[in-house]
Amino acid sequence: MATLKRLVTFPEITARTVVALGSEAHKFTVAIPLAEQQHLRPVLGQALYSELLSFIQTATPDDADPLSALAEQVKDMLSTWAVVEAWPSLLGHIEAAGFVTKVGKSEGTTRADVELTDRQEAALRRTAILQSAELVRWLTEHKSEYPSWEAPGGPPSTEMALGGLLL
Repeated sequence: MATLKRLVTFPEITARTVVALGSEAHKFTVAIPLAEQQHLRPVLGQALYSELLSFIQTATPDDADPLSALAEQVKDMLSTWAVVEAWPSLLGHIEAAGFVTKVGKSEGTTRADVELTDRQEAALRRTAILQSAELVRWLTEHKSEYPSWEAPGGPPSTEMALGGLLL
């Protein structure tokens, strides 16, 4: 069975975020498809999302298709969302005895307290949300190149909501 290509790779995540290259790559391998499905698909819509995933399976680096530009454009957003999705597993892992937290791999390394890790996760989430909004802005500017894209929330309505009634 062939391995599906993803829109972002672990080395790209380390180049685009605060994640160190020595981090546990396999935890990001699990988080990348979650980031694609949970955060990119709602922005692109199912049709464009499917087109993009199909495109990257056969694309070459010199491909001039507009989907190539889109595949590059989503990398910052996906990298940050992959870190957010991987965050719980980076703090610990599940063993037969239950959830085990990390205490460090080398002498002198200590685990960050809950407040610090929560602040870091919140900061990553804010960055990911900002990058998602930036992708929507970019797609809006390039709408003519992606006819299957529909802005999140669907097309604007001409109806006005008033007390639960649409006028």
